[in-house]
Amino acid sequence: MSGLGTFTYNSMITVVANWINTNANNLANFSSLPAAFKAGYSYTINIPKTQGGNETYQPRCIVSNANYFTQTNTSTVISQMQSFFQARGVSNLNSNVPASEFLHFINNLVSFCSTKLVYTVSQFNTGRYLIYQNNNTTFNSTYQMTTNEANKLIEATDMMNMFDMLFNIISQNLRCVPIKHNFTFS
Repeated sequence: MSGLGTFTYNSMITVVANWINTNANNLANFSSLPAAFKAGYSYTINIPKTQGGNETYQPRCIVSNANYFTQTNTSTVISQMQSFFQARGVSNLNSNVPASEFLHFINNLVSFCSTKLVYTVSQFNTGRYLIYQNNNTTFNSTYQMTTNEANKLIEATDMMNMFDMLFNIISQNLRCVPIKHNFTFS
């Protein structure tokens, strides 16, 4: 069989959305995200007592999150991906992806993922966590697409190799967003 066969925009979007939903720590795996990355986190550092005149002081430092991540519904990922592609000219997401548009599709998918997915780190935790940022909408290098099914050039057997390549590209393009902390001394 020549062409992309029965690979629709929606079927490929679903594969990527399922991967994001499985791997991002603020979606279905929110319980695995440590408290240092969530709202309400605070940590108190007690500083050794000091003597001043006739009084003894117990200084302390309270650390709290200046930015943090909240749980996002898994259905948000697929609906945002579908809206993203519809805004780029794919009116029927159930149509087959024409080979002539496949590279534009991949480029748009990488743009979507590199905008929405970030790694986060904190000085109060040694791990690195994948986060889906549903409010991030500054996409780089996107292309308008057509759903013209002429010129199908890619064999269906090549699809898994292309998805492996896609996931490698996406993982190499993720940014790291550190958690910022406020320090309050008293």
